Order: sequence, then structure tokens, then C-alpha cells
Amino acid sequence: MTVIFKLYSNVLFLVVLFSVITISAVSSETNYKGRSMIPLNREKVTIQQGVAGIVRFWEGNFMPGAKLGQITPVIRNLYIYEKTSSDDVEEVDRGGFYSNISTNLVAELKSDNSGFYQQELPPGKYSIFVKENDLFYGNLIGVDSIMPLEIDENSVATMNIDITYKSVS
Repeated sequence: MTVIFKLYSNVLFLVVLFSVITISAVSSETNYKGRSMIPLNREKVTIQQGVAGIVRFWEGNFMPGAKLGQITPVIRNLYIYEKTSSDDVEEVDRGGFYSNISTNLVAELKSDNSGFYQQELPPGKYSIFVKENDLFYGNLIGVDSIMPLEIDENSVATMNIDITYKSVS
């Protein structure tokens, strides 16, 4: 009986481990309910070095059990600055909005109607912001920068930008 219980426990452990690995592998392309989300547009990438991704607008309630959230790809103006910390911005409120950024602007671009964007960049550390009305938006605060982005030589970093100020999660 003990041998059967140990065997059952080991099989159960492996099943749970496989489930966790599988969920982790697909989480970047699925939404909070596991349904297919916005395509990542990997086939559109034409650059050899820089950044590419999609801009998504989250609206509604994403709390567990809620069914009212919607994620939509959006056209937005994007601004890539040299690495920017909280000391380099004028924050408007605690929601990730900024009225002024004092680091150097490196690139300005626009996402397409599927939310896709790409930009060639030299290796280095950057911050990327979205323009919402007259303010800059960046809701990801890293250890030492806002909306951190690092570009390595001969690689394209993926950075999907989630605009979440109209969502609850």
C-alpha cells in the first residue's frame, strides 16, 4: 500500500509540475481566462536590433470571477528616452502619468492599427512611454527606471505595453 501511495504521489507531482510549466509557457499569449489574446505580430518584425511589441488598452474589471474586462490593440504615439528614473520626471499622479521627462528623447514612433510597433535602437538602456492626451504614460516601475528597456547587440527585445489606467485588476 505504501509503494502505491508513493507512486501515486510522484505521478500527481509530475502532473502538477507539467501543468505549471505549460501554463507559464503560454501565459504571454493568453488572457486572464486562458483564451487566445491579441496576436504578438512576430511575423511583422523586420529589424535586426531594437525593440518590437504591441500596445494594448485594458478596460474593465479583471478581478478573479469578473467577466467585464476587454483588451484591445491600439494606435498610440510612443516615445523612447534614455533610461529614465523617477528623479527624471514630473509625476502628475500615482497612476503612471508624467507631464515632463528630462532625459534625452531617442526616438518617436507610432503603433499601427493592430497595436504593433518596432524601432531600431543601438545597444543600451532606455525607457519607453505612451502619449495619452497631453501626458506621458508609463506604468511599469523597475528597480532603477520607469518602463525599463534594455537592448542587446544583434537582438530584438520584446516589450508589450499595457495601458491599464482604466482597468481594475
